[in-house]
Amino acid sequence: MRQNFYTENNNQEGYILRYTTSFHFFLLGTLFSGCASITGSEMQSVSVQTRTKGGLPVKEASCKLTNDRGIWMVTTPASIMVRKSAADMSISCEKETFEPGMGRAVSKANGGMFGNIIFGGGIGAIIDHSKGTAYDYPNFFDIEMGANQVWGGSADASQQTESMTN
Repeated sequence: MRQNFYTENNNQEGYILRYTTSFHFFLLGTLFSGCASITGSEMQSVSVQTRTKGGLPVKEASCKLTNDRGIWMVTTPASIMVRKSAADMSISCEKETFEPGMGRAVSKANGGMFGNIIFGGGIGAIIDHSKGTAYDYPNFFDIEMGANQVWGGSADASQQTESMTN
């Protein structure tokens, strides 16, 4: 009789331990899944290239990328690390004999921000918003010289172009 009590008691302890451990892992996962400060970076790599209205590459154009976190200069084609922000990024490119190419990259909230909101991480959402880790820009900018463009501004089109000559 004593053996049955001991076996039954051990099974119960194992059951409780197993589910307690599972709960702790679930709790840690939900706490850290939404925090972009922990899982994300304040920096993002973006690529910039320039082209004519006909689609031919324009090499060695000087481009300036600007947001409220800084100013970055590149010579196309190039990739560069920029600091993320909730603010949109302005891009302007110039080269002799070409009209300037301009654009605006829309900053969009990423999964980390939504995770913070869903799992109740109000403090995490505020931190991620202020550090910029909760936002992303499009990864690639194809600048058409003589045009004004928007990247990431609409759900149905990844790029909108307006001619500056009209």
